[in-house]
Amino acid sequence: MANTTDDSSFAFLTQLLPHLDRHLIYPLLEHESNAEDIPAERYSDLRLAIFNLLKNTNMTDFVADLYKDTYNGQSPPAEFEKKRSSVLTTLQKYEEDSSHILDVLEDQDITTQLRSDKIANLKFLADERQVTQAEVDLLYTFGRFRYECGQY
Repeated sequence: MANTTDDSSFAFLTQLLPHLDRHLIYPLLEHESNAEDIPAERYSDLRLAIFNLLKNTNMTDFVADLYKDTYNGQSPPAEFEKKRSSVLTTLQKYEEDSSHILDVLEDQDITTQLRSDKIANLKFLADERQVTQAEVDLLYTFGRFRYECGQY
């Protein structure tokens, strides 16, 4: 994107952004904020936009740093630490609850036997390693949670 104060050059974003996940929008804003010739006011606006974009994610440490950057070094409100603690607790619980299926998926002998057929894979994992549908569902939920934490 070219750096310009002409907002019409960014008009397409108002149509595009509502359809993108915030984790896809962030790199676009970050790229723009790292431009060499960006005016200070535009940089501040972009940092505030990034903060507002990500503040409802589970990227707690990053968002706390953005808060400090956006609000002139002020410490983040106590709610940030409370959310961070909750996120870490949830991550640990997911890791514990998913340990069986994660161990199975780390087994090279098992993963080489998996096919492109999802139903056949579920049956194979159930028969060979006693993996349940609930474990597969939990793994998906865990993956989504990690994604919301910015752990891609």
